[in-house]
Amino acid sequence: MDLLCHHGVVLEFLPEDGGEAVGPEGITDGRLYRVLITTPGGLVRYQLGDLVLGVEPGRIRFAGRVKTRISVFGEHVEGVHLDGALSAACAATRSAVSHYHVAPVLPVPGTACGGHEWLVEFSRAPRDLRLFAETIDHHLRVNVIDYDAHRAGSQLAAPRISSMPDGTFYRFLAGTGRLGGQHKVPQAWNDRSIADVLIRHGERN
Repeated sequence: MDLLCHHGVVLEFLPEDGGEAVGPEGITDGRLYRVLITTPGGLVRYQLGDLVLGVEPGRIRFAGRVKTRISVFGEHVEGVHLDGALSAACAATRSAVSHYHVAPVLPVPGTACGGHEWLVEFSRAPRDLRLFAETIDHHLRVNVIDYDAHRAGSQLAAPRISSMPDGTFYRFLAGTGRLGGQHKVPQAWNDRSIADVLIRHGERN
């Protein structure tokens, strides 16, 4: 996206990895930012809740929402990383996904670490679900330093894929009164409040 900066709106970008907010001219390639907006109507450095990925000064790419990251164990996986991992897995297995949601799997007594569960509704399921999971894991390890550190240190288990029946996400939205084009199931959440309800809707199929 090219930023339009001459319409009475001031856009600033706050780096996710720390540091001062910068204007569009200070955007650097590969860095994640929160979007701050100041308007003549009275908003002052209001956080939109969006994350963007820097491309070059004056250019960004949408990278997800602040609330739809997953970092229960300090792995710091953003929505853009989840989408990239899913795209890689679909390409590797010639599959296609309608909807997905990632939730934490918390350690239980007798287990050394937690992990991620991917609830996936496929429009074309992979023949090899193990390869699908391995590709997601590999992509995240290559692209997210903290995720790789936790996987290497045995603090985070390999991702678990749960294939959901057709219509699960539709039934979830209908059941919560949010069916319609303006509502989506978040890509990820830092607890299982969404995942457990999705699983119950899947079991009703």
